[in-house]
Amino acid sequence: MKMELPLSAEGIDRACEEVQAFLEKTGMSQREVLAGRLSLENVLLMWSRRYGEDVQATVRMGKMHGKPGLMIAVPGERYEPSNADMGGKRYGPIARSMMEASGFIPNYDYRGGYNIVSFTRPSPPLSTLAKIVIAVLLGIGVALLGNAVLPDDTRAFALDKIVKPVSDVYLAMLSGLSGPLIFFTVAWGVCGIGDVATLGRSGKSLVGRYLADNALATVFACLICIPFFSLPTEGAQTGGDFVGDIVKMLLDLLPTNIVKVFADGNTSQIIILSVFVGIAALVLGNASKALRKGIEELNTLMQFLMEQLCRLIPLFIFVMIISQFWSGTINSLLNMWMPLLLAVALTTAHFVARTLYTSVRFRVPPAKLFTVMWPAMVLGLTTSSTCASFPKMISGLTDGLGVDEDQTSFGVPLGMILCKPSVIIMLVVLMLHCMQTYGLGADVTWYVRMALICLLYSMVAPPVPGGMVVCIGLLFAKLGIPAEAIAMATAFNIIIDYVLTAYKSGNIMLEVFDTACVLGNVDRNKIDSVDKG
Repeated sequence: MKMELPLSAEGIDRACEEVQAFLEKTGMSQREVLAGRLSLENVLLMWSRRYGEDVQATVRMGKMHGKPGLMIAVPGERYEPSNADMGGKRYGPIARSMMEASGFIPNYDYRGGYNIVSFTRPSPPLSTLAKIVIAVLLGIGVALLGNAVLPDDTRAFALDKIVKPVSDVYLAMLSGLSGPLIFFTVAWGVCGIGDVATLGRSGKSLVGRYLADNALATVFACLICIPFFSLPTEGAQTGGDFVGDIVKMLLDLLPTNIVKVFADGNTSQIIILSVFVGIAALVLGNASKALRKGIEELNTLMQFLMEQLCRLIPLFIFVMIISQFWSGTINSLLNMWMPLLLAVALTTAHFVARTLYTSVRFRVPPAKLFTVMWPAMVLGLTTSSTCASFPKMISGLTDGLGVDEDQTSFGVPLGMILCKPSVIIMLVVLMLHCMQTYGLGADVTWYVRMALICLLYSMVAPPVPGGMVVCIGLLFAKLGIPAEAIAMATAFNIIIDYVLTAYKSGNIMLEVFDTACVLGNVDRNKIDSVDKG
């Protein structure tokens, strides 16, 4: 499409309307279309002031090199909008940044006495999901090819010297960043709440919801799984001092050495420490203004570093898939398909029920909830780490569901420790499966003990890949399960942890959103705009 019009107010307005209609046909969002129109208007106004309202401008819209684009040409001496300086204000850079925000890249040229600005929309970059799918397919392909052509010694060497070190370094970087990230995020979230009274109201509501959901998940898993496995009552297993172990576990949550807390990556203690720091800043008020400013800036830095690290997730997935195949973990899990399938089915049922509850109570369509949760859940599914999905949970809640930023910054890290319904369901299935495999008996006392231990120990596992593995040995000792079952249980956990982390990310977002709705900390306008973005 081509049109010629003067650089008068009427002509510029008509050109902008035509361009807006063209941009809308390309499938751009309303925000992108508006940015494109405003930037075009900016360029035409600058040329109008330079050359006068009677000069004719030529506007072309359509396919350029097979992609949507538009071109504007105005006769006259060379005058590049991006270098314009009018009235002490630089309009060009603003126009350029706006057009780039709309997805079009501006280019200036001067040919045959015409100033020409062309805008072309580049091919969209691969989405995170597309990169992950490619990484999965490549990983499977390389692993199968290696199994077919490489000798066992060569594969073992590659696994030990290349694959494992790469995955270990990435996980170490992830764990190293997760501690400071969680500390500054929680501390800033507490500081941003405003006062101690508001913190108490918000904190009690969130903790209560997290613990209630965990308790309901425990009851749900036990009611379904205990009849399913039907263990004999003879030879019931016992283990250890139950009360003493629980008291010690609770006392271990309190930090005793600040340096050691971060060196060990003890997430539970980091969160408690950050809450103390945030509360202290609130109590001190204006006296802690510099401290709160520093926490805010460091929180921004940590989130930026985590986002950059997450760009390497496809590479990590590629390496981990090769590791799963070459280490034989895939083969060992083939014999555990039944408990794996049961755990996935139960966690899926719980998550669906949980989503429907939020949808019905707070009048948000399930499709909208799922659209907002999906990016975080994908990262959880592919990395088995809520630290990796943390930035997407934050952005999804604040931008997609309109949750107050301070509530989100406080609630999400807290949920990474306390929100464990999917983990509890997995533990109940795993414990009962191991008991059945080894022919062990259980009575009512053992079942109660098992439910309480799964409930409590699920909340002390760090939110990193394989974080629950460190607790499995302790669980077995408390429940009288043979230590040799740890290898089988670890393989079981490593694989299902990906699914559990996806559902955990979604559950955290639902709980924070529910709490924000109850407390009136939600902007409903953002919820209504989820489909428009």
